[in-house]
Amino acid sequence: MEENRIYELKEEASENELIDIVSSIFPNSRIIYFMIPDCYNDFRCELHGVYKQDVEIKGKLKKGFTIGYIDEDPLQYLYAFFERSMGIPFVITEEKVSFTFKRLNSWNYSKFFKLFVTNKVPHIMCGPDNQSLIYYRAL
Repeated sequence: MEENRIYELKEEASENELIDIVSSIFPNSRIIYFMIPDCYNDFRCELHGVYKQDVEIKGKLKKGFTIGYIDEDPLQYLYAFFERSMGIPFVITEEKVSFTFKRLNSWNYSKFFKLFVTNKVPHIMCGPDNQSLIYYRAL
């Protein structure tokens, strides 16, 4: 059984609004997990030295992704991920997650999100069109 709670956002969500919601759900520790496509290399460069990389994936079409996480002061980067969430899937949680891959070339966005649900990891993700934050928790 699971519970999803939706936090509706104002039309132009502010950084403080996002931080307040995330901090109310995960008051102690937070980790941002992400899957950055190669086409966002400029953003990956901005984060250089900040994130820890779990794996780099090159798919069948030579399009690649970097899967990693930020666990030191992740709220500082929350709004930047939120602004790019239509192209960069990310979740926020308080738990460490191990990425294990059986077939690297078949990895995609839906499998990224499914990893958290399958392992019953409480997490927050962006809703459709960045109009909400969705908090997932297994009961």
